[in-house]
Amino acid sequence: MRETIFVPTTPVAWKRPQINYTTRTMFTAPVQRIAREVLHQALKEEWDSRGHVQIPAHLPVCVATKAVLQRPPSHLDSTGNLNPTAPGEHTEAPDVDNLLKLQLDALKGSVLHDDRQIVKLSSRKSWADVDEVEGVHFQITWGEDDESERDDVSGDEASSTTDNDVIDLTQDDTGDEIEVVDLTDEE
Repeated sequence: MRETIFVPTTPVAWKRPQINYTTRTMFTAPVQRIAREVLHQALKEEWDSRGHVQIPAHLPVCVATKAVLQRPPSHLDSTGNLNPTAPGEHTEAPDVDNLLKLQLDALKGSVLHDDRQIVKLSSRKSWADVDEVEGVHFQITWGEDDESERDDVSGDEASSTTDNDVIDLTQDDTGDEIEVVDLTDEE
């Protein structure tokens, strides 16, 4: 089975816990805890509203994520359109692996029993288009008997592009598509 969920929120990167040397305790920055809880709650509510229960621990899961980050004002001209000099790819902080850590933590306990179930993983960060809302796209594919659906997430097998292909998870520097993920509801 396959589900796609979009959570409109500012993507936040997970950072190492900080240490208070006076009290000898470790703590996570509040912004990270809040961001994880917002993602977790939104995923759980959407997952439950679709009539799903948490994916059982014995089932393999494939996850594809795309963090869409708001462009800074310097990327836009005075009319709000994209500057021709604005970068196409998001090559600045936050790092995609740190964004992914928080996203995977949010899946745990809401959609997945545990992130150990994940057998394939694809993640991308990108700048938001001028009219696009920032947030995180999740595509979750699970089940034991449909290997072809799980392969589609990673792009291991060639697939044709349709009008229903919504998220382009990766592009090269020329903008040519490398991997397209079909985000339609399939059961």
